[in-house]
Amino acid sequence: MLRTAPIVSAFAVALVSTLAFAASSVATSIASAAGIGGLAEAASSPRVVASVSQTTTAAALATLQARITLCSGAVEIPVFVASSATTAVATGSVYAIKATIVNATCTRFDVLHTGGPTGVTLIELGGTNSQVCFDRSQPGLRANGSSTGMDFALSTTASIGSWTAYATYRNPVHLAGTVDSGDLFGGVQVRFSSCLSAGDRLVFDTDTDSIR
Repeated sequence: MLRTAPIVSAFAVALVSTLAFAASSVATSIASAAGIGGLAEAASSPRVVASVSQTTTAAALATLQARITLCSGAVEIPVFVASSATTAVATGSVYAIKATIVNATCTRFDVLHTGGPTGVTLIELGGTNSQVCFDRSQPGLRANGSSTGMDFALSTTASIGSWTAYATYRNPVHLAGTVDSGDLFGGVQVRFSSCLSAGDRLVFDTDTDSIR
């Protein structure tokens, strides 16, 4: 595995070059636009926590664990670093991931392929040491300390590529001493039907909560 130290400014630099690439391939992007293939919940081990808060901070986002599988078969573990009060960034060998707190019920993840010979086939966010969980929109279900959730919502206008993304929620989060609400998950996986490659971009919104 390759542990990469994040360089916050890399995202901005890569974005400029990628926008130039995207401008030259607008026709291709329109003809085979990125899309969402579906949402699922995988049977997986639950995580019991002492508290849940609707408020997510960049410091909490900096604890979010990430595991990226490249199309070459290599696996990387990039580290999120808070770059402002509302933003954290993680960078790898061919990608940058920017997490931005939009409001109390929306966090935006922007995954940019920064160029290189290989692509990204799987993104896994969350883990047993993360102080962030993902809050789904489940009618009538809400954990104590949590608010209205938001399911994985792909931005078809900002995302670029000819792939289809499949999102899977894992590791249900249980608040100790309460009945399982069924709306909180410790992790989310995003698998691509074909590689997220040079010039491609994945942008999605979801709700994150802080957990302890």
